[in-house]
Amino acid sequence: EAGLLAVFNASDADAVLVSISPSDIGGLVGDAFAVCEFFSGDVFVMDRNEEKPILLNCLECDYFNVVTVKNGIALIGLVNKYNAPKSILNSKITNNNIEIQLIENGLFKALLPSKPITIKINNSIVNDYCFEKNILTIKINSGNDDENTLLINY
Repeated sequence: EAGLLAVFNASDADAVLVSISPSDIGGLVGDAFAVCEFFSGDVFVMDRNEEKPILLNCLECDYFNVVTVKNGIALIGLVNKYNAPKSILNSKITNNNIEIQLIENGLFKALLPSKPITIKINNSIVNDYCFEKNILTIKINSGNDDENTLLINY
């Protein structure tokens, strides 16, 4: 339940003002969406039909990962990847616990309803993370280049 949006100003024109909306993605289900801008890493929440204006200068582009919010949770994935949600191999959400299998190391982001109580990567406790405005950001550098298991208790 995720999609991608890209916008381009491919002309020699001056700046152009465009807009994005989760409703631009066919087949995307849900009423609220976490949207992650690839180049800045900014995350914001949008309603299905909400539009956000984007100013693009000459020959600029912008790229967004859009993930459905369910019960206040949106697992965006490794945001250093163009298709961040595809970096999640598997996920399971039960009560106040989230288990996520990630394809490799990288910068993980998720929208959560409350601050995590504990976070573990491959069963090791993690204290170095950022939680601001309900956005969790964790740099995963486990020394393991293969899959990583992220456990979040909130």
